[in-house]
Amino acid sequence: MLDEHENTEEIRALKRKYGKKNNMLLGEKIKNKRREAKLTLQELAEKIDCSRSYLWEIENNRNNRNPSDVILEKISEALHVSFDFLKDPNKTQTQDEIDSSSFYRNFKKLTEEQKKVIEMTMKAWGKQNETNQEIGE
Repeated sequence: MLDEHENTEEIRALKRKYGKKNNMLLGEKIKNKRREAKLTLQELAEKIDCSRSYLWEIENNRNNRNPSDVILEKISEALHVSFDFLKDPNKTQTQDEIDSSSFYRNFKKLTEEQKKVIEMTMKAWGKQNETNQEIGE
């Protein structure tokens, strides 16, 4: 019975250790991306519909619990980063991921008519590219 108790305490200690580490990395990521976007705490808080103080707690690792996935999704959208980038302490973003994420978020905001124009343009480019390859350009 003593071994089981020791294992439980060891597991709790690991959760505390790595939970704090992940929160700290998460907070650093959010703070850095917010600053890159030239947003104040207040501006980001308004975009994600939370209080400035709560966001400050997340950024400065003062929050004892992890932010919900709903909050993280709102933050990722507001800062134009992937949800996985925020969730995974080892994940970094490539420039392609940054560009793709930003494009997709902007694309979602378009009207259906605007999306169709983009789709037709992309098809035309694809056909032009095929033609160029066939004639050896």
